[in-house]
Amino acid sequence: NLISPAGCFSSITCAEFSQENREEVKKWIRRDEDAFDWDPIIKYVCKLEGMGNQWRDRKQALRDAIEAVVFCDVREKNPLGPLIEPYDVVSSVFTLCAVAKDRADFSVIVGNVASLVRPGDR
Repeated sequence: NLISPAGCFSSITCAEFSQENREEVKKWIRRDEDAFDWDPIIKYVCKLEGMGNQWRDRKQALRDAIEAVVFCDVREKNPLGPLIEPYDVVSSVFTLCAVAKDRADFSVIVGNVASLVRPGDR
C-alpha cells in the first residue's frame, strides 16, 4: 500500500506491528541480497495506474521516500508512541478490520489511527 503514495509523497513513514515485516522492509530499502523481490508487485501497480513502463522510477521513488520504518500498534491510544508531528495522510489497508474484535472496538481503533492525522486534514 506504499507503492502508489510514493508517486505523490516524498516522505513516507512505514508503520508496522510485526518486527519481521519491519526487518523485511529495511532489507529491501538497503537492497540486501535476501530481501523480498517486490518488482512484480510494483510492476503490477504501475500497470494498473497506466504507468507500466515507469515501474523502475516508482521503485526508486519508494525507496527514497521511506524515511522511517517504525513499530505501530493500532490498539494503543497513540499507535506510534510519542509523536513529534502528526501526518498529512495516514493509510491502512485491512489492518483495522483485522484487529478489531467488534464494531465498538473498530471505532476505538479508527480513533487511535485518526489521532495521527494533522488536525483539519481528516
